[in-house]
Amino acid sequence: MDQLIFDKVNNIIPDFNPELANGIACSQVDGIVSYFDGLMHCIAEEFPTDVVYHGMRRCTPEEEFNFAMGKKPVAGNGEENGRYKKLTYEISKNDLFMVVSTFSKVYEDGTSVLLPPRPMYLPFCRDGATLHLMSVLYHLSPIVADKSISATVNSIFLPLYRARINLYRVTHHFILDGQRLIVPVIWGNIYNKADRKKVRIETASMLYLLSKYGLKEAFHRFAKCAIVSGSSSEITMEHYPRNDWVIV
Repeated sequence: MDQLIFDKVNNIIPDFNPELANGIACSQVDGIVSYFDGLMHCIAEEFPTDVVYHGMRRCTPEEEFNFAMGKKPVAGNGEENGRYKKLTYEISKNDLFMVVSTFSKVYEDGTSVLLPPRPMYLPFCRDGATLHLMSVLYHLSPIVADKSISATVNSIFLPLYRARINLYRVTHHFILDGQRLIVPVIWGNIYNKADRKKVRIETASMLYLLSKYGLKEAFHRFAKCAIVSGSSSEITMEHYPRNDWVIV
């Protein structure tokens, strides 16, 4: 009787979504190779012109073993000095697989030579969104995040490929055409090098543009206007009427 009731109930209740029941992280990890390949293509745009990135592929088991057991020079020109690390092979359980990125160098005469491939380990996921690292079992916990810009009341989060940047706003006072104005200014530590200084500096985003392009070129590129700089005796409303110019 109980089994009959269970069968009736089971026919009514919809099945679990297998993507959620098995761990949604598993479906996200499936495209990890194409994701990192896309990252490399974005980074390759800043490579020197004579270095070309061709793509990323998964290694065969034989290739992975050969890369893992290959000679690894000691840091500090170890290869040139004939010094290599002791060969070891990791036998603990790791849910990782190896991929290689291929590059080539192009010479002035148009010829190109393939550079040594660069291997890298990437993780894969087991049922239940679990994976092993050094024989330790970990569970992947998914999070909900915006794919692009995340905006709050006073900040914007930019998940760029090579950095994670938070931009904030702060009020700033300045004189425009002889009148005092209060406007919001965007700032953020885009140059996110580790800095142990105790003094907190709120760097305006405009300063990064001025540092790279200079004052006139930055305004020409991003504000689409030409500027004239000079002393207060040179920049006056007689020479630069308010109808055509803005004096700061």
